[in-house]
Amino acid sequence: FVEYCLYRLKLMRHYNVNPIVIFDGGKLVAKESTEGKRDERRKKASKAGIALLEKAQLYPKGSREAARLLNEAKSQFQQAISISPAVMAVTIEALRKNNFKFIIAPYEADAQLAYEVKVRSGCDVIVTEDSDVIVYCLAAGATNAKVLCKMDRNGVGTEVDIKKFREKQVVNKLNLNKVNKEGGSGWEKSKRRNLFIENLHKMSPTLFVQMAVLAGCDYCHSIKGIGIKKAQLLVVKFAKSPDEQRLLHIINHVGKADKKKFIPLNYEQNVKNAMFTFMHHWVVETRLGAIRMVNLNPIAKDVEKCTLAPIIGEKYC
Repeated sequence: FVEYCLYRLKLMRHYNVNPIVIFDGGKLVAKESTEGKRDERRKKASKAGIALLEKAQLYPKGSREAARLLNEAKSQFQQAISISPAVMAVTIEALRKNNFKFIIAPYEADAQLAYEVKVRSGCDVIVTEDSDVIVYCLAAGATNAKVLCKMDRNGVGTEVDIKKFREKQVVNKLNLNKVNKEGGSGWEKSKRRNLFIENLHKMSPTLFVQMAVLAGCDYCHSIKGIGIKKAQLLVVKFAKSPDEQRLLHIINHVGKADKKKFIPLNYEQNVKNAMFTFMHHWVVETRLGAIRMVNLNPIAKDVEKCTLAPIIGEKYC
């Protein structure tokens, strides 16, 4: 993992990109069920990787079949990686030795990434393996953010330009050495009508976050049968409802329109909590020298902050 990180960081530095690495911090109570499922997937991937490795050893070294199995094993082992405190400590030590800056987020690194791109001068792009950061960027109001997902060893990945959401021009291939020079390569518009993209450019940041919550996220499971496209159709259908009432209107509509759909217990409250987590996640402010925790967006004065710890975690600095 350390080698994986350092290679990409040095590649960025080679192209005059100054990276800041952001780590996850504490675990939120709201993510416990999701983390449990991920741990199970990691264990399965690890077992699958070991099985493939053992199978590869049955073939002559250097043979095509052995190489194929080794590549599949490598892929499974990558899925099994868990960033434990020990791995994190070794990585941080390597970052210090190589003079790379880093921040440990209070909780989710995605929220901290969105905050940095919102407030830090000269922050051009977020490089991540997790597209959830797009939701946090919109929640934070960082509507000019660029996100580079799945960057390979050559610095090439898929760019999502949030600013272009309203221009039907969202995703394109980005080469890292063009970030500063050209800001990304061109976009070929699909000739086929894409209702999802057509609706996307009509949506406000709040509608986008609500769509993500309805489709299912780390903090709230979706109603069975509602994926990202169905969730989008629902928020667009109720776009004229007040922001704070829209999700309740949608839940009531789904319950009445399809009696066969099972709405999970406490779903309405879980949806509210998920929205609150995206909008008001704890992040750390480091620009003034002193470290202090702030919310991604200010919390209304009439909200009792002492009741929020089970939702967004404790404030500890």
